[in-house]
Amino acid sequence: MSWQKSESEALKAFTKGHYIDSIRLYQNAIAQIEETDQLDSLGTVYGALAEVLFKQGRFDDAEDAFKKAVKYQQCDSEQLPETLESAALLTNFGAFYADRQNFEEADEMLSKALAIKKGLGADELSISKTLTEIGILKLDQDKFKEAEPMLSQALGIQERELGKDDIVYAESLNNLAVLHSKKKNYALAEPLCKRALKIRENKLGLDHPTVAESLHNLGVQYIKQGRADKAEPLWRRALTIQERAYTPDHPRLVLTLNHLASACLSLGQFDDAIEFYKRALAISERTDGGDKHNLMNSVAGLGMTYLRHAKFKEAEPYIKRSLSMLDDVDENHGTLEMGYLNELFTCYIFQGKFGDALSLVPDTMRAKHTTQVNDVLDAFIKVGQFANKLFDKSDES
Repeated sequence: MSWQKSESEALKAFTKGHYIDSIRLYQNAIAQIEETDQLDSLGTVYGALAEVLFKQGRFDDAEDAFKKAVKYQQCDSEQLPETLESAALLTNFGAFYADRQNFEEADEMLSKALAIKKGLGADELSISKTLTEIGILKLDQDKFKEAEPMLSQALGIQERELGKDDIVYAESLNNLAVLHSKKKNYALAEPLCKRALKIRENKLGLDHPTVAESLHNLGVQYIKQGRADKAEPLWRRALTIQERAYTPDHPRLVLTLNHLASACLSLGQFDDAIEFYKRALAISERTDGGDKHNLMNSVAGLGMTYLRHAKFKEAEPYIKRSLSMLDDVDENHGTLEMGYLNELFTCYIFQGKFGDALSLVPDTMRAKHTTQVNDVLDAFIKVGQFANKLFDKSDES
């Protein structure tokens, strides 16, 4: 098989969502090119490989492949040539950095890509791709006023050029849905998610990983409206698709598992919630912590689930760990900290650890309101003692 054939087959596999096969085929193409005198083709193939590695959650490998693509496109120069191929690479590399929250690098690359495309008279569809990524960059920074015109302009171009049943158009519908969801306009976001899902199912099939993304996003709209019963089956289906498409430690699995666990918790499905949170936590810990927010959600979710399930001894270490992680996750964590302290206070009371519970009450509050604090604590102690008797009887029966 020639390197051109390997590259073609890799692209087909990528389009079908067969990312592991696509990576292997692109790597074969690179090895074949390196045995020829056509090294100028390496920039294009490395750029394509980087995209698949990015999808597969192999972020370090993806960044390395992007950098090699830049190196081979630069040739002996220190700058990328101002070509449409370079602009496409900058667009994809910028989108990668935006996802990794390297916003400064992303903005520089995407702005340069757009300028090159406009300067060379690129077609509208090509320009819409870069507009989309700039819109997503602004969206990731909660700059809604800057994001909306970019995303709307891209959608308009794609509707004119491709029609309303194209997967690229569906992606833009999904991006606008995320924008409206972040602005808490769920009534606008939900129908956009549904339209994007329908297009993707029709064009890509029911088991494509891109369909799983739409299922996930629609589930988010439901959960934000308090409709966990609608979100839960969507996330179960998304998880099934992702488990087939991705490697076992893919970060998308952590996100879906956490969301599915939260829906199960809301529905009182405590055993399922614990299982999904533990699976998410295990993946994060195997990958050196993974995304710190996802890790925090898994730990805090386990604490909350055990607490809601009246398993106070099991809840305590997870709640303590959540408290210890706050500084690494959120600089303005006052509200979260108070919530976790309340959870820990409850754990202590219902385990009969009344001294530990009292230690959580601020010294200043105890000094100024000793009588009130003691009255409240006495009430909690009585509730805790009564509850412990009930749980003891329940365990015996």
